[in-house]
Amino acid sequence: MTAGRALAIGTAFLAACRGELEALKPGNVHVFSNGHRMSVAGFERSAEAAAGPLCHAGARVGARILGAVKATRAAVGQNTNLGILLLCAPLARAAEMAPGPLRPSLEAVLADLDREDAAGAFEAIRLAAPAGLGETPRHDVRALATVTLLEAMAEAASWDRVARAYADGFSEIFDCGLPVLKAA
Repeated sequence: MTAGRALAIGTAFLAACRGELEALKPGNVHVFSNGHRMSVAGFERSAEAAAGPLCHAGARVGARILGAVKATRAAVGQNTNLGILLLCAPLARAAEMAPGPLRPSLEAVLADLDREDAAGAFEAIRLAAPAGLGETPRHDVRALATVTLLEAMAEAASWDRVARAYADGFSEIFDCGLPVLKAA
């Protein structure tokens, strides 16, 4: 991957984070309201800190997630971006692959996820300590990863929208979001 491609992926990630902050979301932090002892400035610092590890050329998805969460913790001391990091890590990996449509590259990235990716993601989730993180009898993030990250996400897909994105190949983006964006 060229330095220019890594920069473009990082720029796209930062734009996505800024766009998310500009969206009015009742109960969440956005440019119209801080909350939960968090600020827009903290989210912006988080995005800037996480961009490097998230876009690290050649890194596996789990390593990207863990590196970005560690960078976020160092920058702001709390979880401000776990969900977007979990979603963007496989997309960033897919975007760095050979030029061509993103969806087939993403399918290849998801198919290549392994237990090392699960271990990195599990550690990142524990480090981020998101509010409302419950326990599950199978593939709990507090336990040793015994399945691939895709298998763990498939297990959680019925109650977690981030997990569902992994399990269904990010269909909400490709089958709903992009067509709406294009039509707009």
